[in-house]
Amino acid sequence: MLLGEVTVSEVDGVTQDQTSLYLSAGYRFGPWMPHISYGFHESTDDKDRIYLGAPTDSVATILSLTEAELDSRLDTDGDGTSTVSELQTIVQTSAQFDATRIGLGVRYDMSAGVALKLQYDIIDADQAGLFDLEGYLAARNAGSAPDKSNILTFTIDTVF
Repeated sequence: MLLGEVTVSEVDGVTQDQTSLYLSAGYRFGPWMPHISYGFHESTDDKDRIYLGAPTDSVATILSLTEAELDSRLDTDGDGTSTVSELQTIVQTSAQFDATRIGLGVRYDMSAGVALKLQYDIIDADQAGLFDLEGYLAARNAGSAPDKSNILTFTIDTVF
């Protein structure tokens, strides 16, 4: 089995421009099929979007702001209220991340309509806190913010 997909998206406005890719390869041995996957996602227009801080501010920097600092940055026109355009700033800032994913897995076909799947993914993101905000905040306060996640997935697929 060989699967792949490339996506390039360029949209004006709030939505990020992005490039994504994944490739998967596997080989069937009777009812067993081990496979490997690689994928990446890249935000390609970070420099063109408005931010809560400087364009070099990471999500970690923005998350470290006090409530008063965040409120003052959200009120971009200085009128004491937030508007839809100011809310767009939050969406744009949270979209500036790049990530890679490597997955190793195996599929076992128990019968014609039932398959067991086990997959282990290693995800490396350039912005900490992508998957676990509370864990990130605790790690940041302890002096070490994670930017990787490992995911183990067990699935039973059925067709009836």
